[in-house]
Amino acid sequence: MGRIDDFFDCRGGAPCQDHAALRPLVLEVLGLPSFFTLPLFKRVVASSAPGEGDAQQCTREAVKRFWEARLCGRDAASSAFECLRDDPARGGRHSISKHGLTDLVTCVAVTHS
Repeated sequence: MGRIDDFFDCRGGAPCQDHAALRPLVLEVLGLPSFFTLPLFKRVVASSAPGEGDAQQCTREAVKRFWEARLCGRDAASSAFECLRDDPARGGRHSISKHGLTDLVTCVAVTHS
């Protein structure tokens, strides 16, 4: 969790306004390719508590909560899976979702266009 705090401290504690801002976290903390920034951003925003900042940004608290609930102690492959599936606590399935794959493919296409 210290690495998440370090990431946000380097940003002056500011929330991430878009998925590109999460790139260093995805690369350095999760060890995943940058293509996972959009899926992770959307999953964290969707899991944010009501009234927790702007509905379209990732706060330190939201990232930590997502980390604790779905990523802590997982290897890179399992973390990738968690970034691509919808939250089961909010009606999602325990499988990769169409939305998750669409987000991943969008990031790949934008990166390689």
